[in-house]
Amino acid sequence: MVVAAILVPSVAVLWFLDAALHNDSLAIRQKLTGVYRQQLTEARGRIEDYWSQRVDADVVVLPAAERFATLVRGDAADAVIVLDSKGAVAYPRDDLPGTSLPTGWGDVERIEFEEEDFTRAAEAYDRIAREALNDGAAALAQRARARCLRRLGRRDDTLRVLEALTDDPRYAGARDPQGRLIAPGCLLLLIEMLDADDNRRDRALAELTARLEDYVGAAMPASQRRFLMNAVAEAAPWRVAFDTQAAESMAVRCAAQGVRAGDAGRLERSVLPGTWQMAVPGAGVILLFDEHRLTETILEAALAAPPAGATVSLAAPGAGPDPDEPLIRQPAAAAMPGWELRLHLDGDPFAAAIRREKVTYVAAAALGIVSIAAMGLFVGRYVTRQTRLARLRNDMIATVSHELRTPLASMRMLVDTLVNGRTTSEAQEREYLGLISGETERLSRLIDNFLAFSRMERNKRAFEFRPTDVGDIVQTAVEALRQRGDQAGFQPRIEVADGLPPVAADAPALVTVVLNLLDNALKYTGPDKHIRIAARADEGRDRVLLSVEDNGVGMTRRTARRIFDRFYQADQRLARTAGGCGLGLSIVRFIVDAHGGTISVDSEPGRGSTFTVALPAAERSAERGDPHG
Repeated sequence: MVVAAILVPSVAVLWFLDAALHNDSLAIRQKLTGVYRQQLTEARGRIEDYWSQRVDADVVVLPAAERFATLVRGDAADAVIVLDSKGAVAYPRDDLPGTSLPTGWGDVERIEFEEEDFTRAAEAYDRIAREALNDGAAALAQRARARCLRRLGRRDDTLRVLEALTDDPRYAGARDPQGRLIAPGCLLLLIEMLDADDNRRDRALAELTARLEDYVGAAMPASQRRFLMNAVAEAAPWRVAFDTQAAESMAVRCAAQGVRAGDAGRLERSVLPGTWQMAVPGAGVILLFDEHRLTETILEAALAAPPAGATVSLAAPGAGPDPDEPLIRQPAAAAMPGWELRLHLDGDPFAAAIRREKVTYVAAAALGIVSIAAMGLFVGRYVTRQTRLARLRNDMIATVSHELRTPLASMRMLVDTLVNGRTTSEAQEREYLGLISGETERLSRLIDNFLAFSRMERNKRAFEFRPTDVGDIVQTAVEALRQRGDQAGFQPRIEVADGLPPVAADAPALVTVVLNLLDNALKYTGPDKHIRIAARADEGRDRVLLSVEDNGVGMTRRTARRIFDRFYQADQRLARTAGGCGLGLSIVRFIVDAHGGTISVDSEPGRGSTFTVALPAAERSAERGDPHG
């Protein structure tokens, strides 16, 4: 109630304060909006300038292929389609005039392809080349001759014919019947035939690259240029890609789907998805743009410097609403119908203007709320801790009372019987005295465990670490157990490996560890007890492993995770029958931890349990500078 009485008015004050600050924020927002709007207006003017400068007047008079390359390399657009005076595609195009086949060409092809007489065919092609009336027919015949020589396996003769075709300037403009240039194809064939370490291959690659980058010389069909560019990229993947290769591909794909000029001077969607086009008035070209790259380019041209505290984006028509409503929307440019400049605030730039006022008023209230919350948390933790301690104390008192009452009641009954002389023989008296001795041992163990628990709670247990033989520890623990009246016939199987390294340990404490593990094994094992005590060194001989294995009732994984908790007993029914208060294994873990060791349990219900203690060898403890060593 006290917390609520303080929080409610504090929240109300904060709400009214927030409303007042919100009104101030609106006033500041209106002022800044005017500044931002002016900046977007200036950006719109820069976009208009960008479009007006896309194509220079000098470019308009260039031939189609050269115009294409000049505009692409000048970043006028991502790709260009050049139109002729009738509006037809002038570049990229493939329908260039080719060379007519010489007389007798069909007869020679029959010898080559049907009769497969490549020797006669090569001689016939050579004769046609010498008798040809033009360079195109001669080059065509020599290329066919090289093809036959290659099939005959005459590599050197083939290379000489191809080199003559590529080196002789007469054949630079020679074409095949489909209008393709012959010399570039021969250069590619040379590259494929020559070895990688042959200098002639490098020269052929350089010459073919130069011809593909040349848009001024002999016109090359666009499809041939693209094919050869891809072939060069495969033959020499380390070289830089052609600067017009992507533009060639985009232009061809667009032209193949039926390009239309549209409205000159206005940006429109092209037939390719994600691509825009603009027909430049009087230039005979259609500029093509990738939408993503166009957006980045336009924003870079429009914004001399990004507006402080805001982000400007460019949205294409049909882009849909933004997840966050922009502060300002404005048309991008007359040349870009439907495109918008959108300004978004980066966070809340107005907050800085009012933050100082808000901090002063909120600080006091926030400090009070935080103080109350901190006090409540402290009190809550204190009460929870005290409650837990009280519960633990009550559980311990109840356990101590029960465990002490049982042996005391048994001893009193036996003593009364002896005192009143109700025994029938001397043997019965010795039996009763043995039972009294056993109950006395039981009380002694309970008291030792409670004292050990008390020292654990106060962290007062002091250990004296000395090099200790684990075998001696095992024998001492077994003898101590045999001397107890209730375990006089106890016979475990002992397996202690020879030559064990000593451990740095407090011997009496380790005896307690083994005794408690044996007590636990005896308690949860049936009449047919099979208990094994083993000691061995691990592979590196830097630890000694001591294990106690039984054939008792076992436990689940869930129980195994809690078995070392204080006062925890896996089976309450067996615990009531066999006695104990759930401290033995917690004491074991405390002692093992103090020795720098670990303890683990491997168990399954109905298949017994194996407790394994791993202790560092005395030599390893000394190497680590362990004070125990």
